[in-house]
This record gives sequence, C-alpha cells and structure tokens, in this order.
Amino acid sequence: GMLRRLLAHRGLSAAVGAAAGAWALPSACEQRSVTGAPHAPSAAAAAADAAAAADTAAACAADAAAAQATDAEAQATGAPHAAAAAADALPIYSKAEVAKHTTPESGIWVVFRGDVYDITTFVQNHPGGIEKIMTAAGGEVEPYWSLYRQHLLPGAAGQEPKPKSHVAEILAPLLIGHVDPEELAAAAAAKKGRPADDPYADEPERHGALRLLSETPCSGESPQTLIFDNWLTPNALFFVRNHHPVPRLDPATYTLRVDGLGVTPRDFSLSDLEALPKAEVVATLQCGGNRRGDLDVHKRTSGNSWGAGAISNARWGGVYLRDVL
Repeated sequence: GMLRRLLAHRGLSAAVGAAAGAWALPSACEQRSVTGAPHAPSAAAAAADAAAAADTAAACAADAAAAQATDAEAQATGAPHAAAAAADALPIYSKAEVAKHTTPESGIWVVFRGDVYDITTFVQNHPGGIEKIMTAAGGEVEPYWSLYRQHLLPGAAGQEPKPKSHVAEILAPLLIGHVDPEELAAAAAAKKGRPADDPYADEPERHGALRLLSETPCSGESPQTLIFDNWLTPNALFFVRNHHPVPRLDPATYTLRVDGLGVTPRDFSLSDLEALPKAEVVATLQCGGNRRGDLDVHKRTSGNSWGAGAISNARWGGVYLRDVL
C-alpha cells in the first residue's frame, strides 16, 4: 500500500511482466479501483488510502494548474518554446548574435519559430539556389516562407506555421540553440500595439523581408534578391517611404474634395469614386534616394542610406482626373 501510494503521488507507474500475464500500478491522476482483494481493508488502512488519494488529487490539480499557467504565459509572452529551450539545454543566443552568422566562415544561421539552425552545410543543396536561402541568413525564415509556402503545411490564416515533414527532417539535425526567450517576449509585446495616443499606433505590420532603414516613419526597401522574381512587385514587398504616420481613414466617412482655380468644388465619397470607370496603368515607382548608400562610400550624404531596393513595380488603379473635374 505504501509503495502504491508513493508511486501514485509521484506520477509513476510500474509494470512487471510474467509468463502468466502482467500487472501495473496506477499512475497519478488515474481513477482506478483495485478489485479482488483477498481481505477487506481495515478502517485505519481505508482512512490512510483516502488521505493518500486526496493528496494525489491535490498534487494532480496543482500540476495541471501549473501547466495551464505555463502555457498561458507562453502564449501571452510569445515565447512558447521557452520551456523546451530550457529542457534540452541547448545554448541561448541573442538576435544580435544570430545576425553575425551570415557567411560560411562564421557559419550561416537562421531562426524558425524561436529556434536557431546552422544551415552552413545545407545551403549548397537548397533546391531554390544559394542566393535565395542566403537572403534569410542571420535572421528569421518565416517572412520568406510566407512567400514560398511550399515549405509549410497548409493551415488557417493566423495559425503558427508548421514545416512539412521533409523540411522538418532537414532542420532537425541542424538545430544548435534557441533565441533568448526574453527577446521573444519583448518582440511579442511590441507587436501588441502602441498606446492609443501614439500617432503611429495604427501602423500596419511590415513584411519581415523588407530592409528597414527606419521604423517610424517607415522606410523600407524591397529585398534585392526577390525583386526580379515578379514583374509586379507583391504588395507586401513593395518599398515604403513614409514621412508621417499612416493616416487613419474610415471608408464609410472618407471624402475626397476636388477644388482649384476654374474648378467647381466637388466632394466624392469612396463609393462615388468606385462607381466611376476604373483605369489601370503599370508603372515603376522609385525613391529619389535609391542607391544613396553607394555615394556614402565616397562622401557622407544626408538622408537614408538606401541600397538598390527603393524601387518597385505595380499595376495602379483609379479614376481619370477628367472624370472628377
């Protein structure tokens, strides 16, 4: 009876096989009755068993509550892998440390769902070519896999991405550590939004593949290795050059006023504009500072140090000016 209660309290089970069969002691949190006992238990033994059962139930409830609290905290902080990181005893790296590993000499590291992988030995075998996979070197692969979704299992929008089985098999032996859980938690907290009185509170989430030169106001260039993949630049990868916060517009109340010399003032709602004939044109848009960073090699310039990605191509749609005059 003492051994049974001890094993039950510790959440352990024991099984002993014999030629005639096998028996097992119940594990914690399992409600089982032992039948066929040769003698009825005494009142003292029954009381002791009842006390042990109560202790076991309390311990199980505490364990379950702790597990739920841990899961809830992980979801709230955005660090669901923190417990796993502590359990496997692999090294913990800062994002800054990961960002240093972008060459074969230093090791080529990437991050997926908070885990750090050394892909140095794999890049030569990447089906999409070395250039594409090197775009993610030193950073996270999720932004790129959201474009090249052949890496991921199909899933509902907003769910945590999961790699396909063959991708997971490739990644498994390349795991070398985890991103600092505190950094993950801080990043998750930052994504929850800014104070309501912050003029940048309504900034849209930017694609992780953009090379950000400033966050607020946002200046981000298209990744050069992906620019030529599409004739029309995907919206998520279109370069951004803002001077102010993204304006807050309500489609239901939005109004466009057309006014000027010799023009009768007119107001148009969004539905008014959508009712007019739509015209489209394909045009390339480029920031005047594109490739300014190349000039900095010779003499320091003023403004963002743009690379060659401050340029994108799109099909633009709208109404002709003549139709609103």
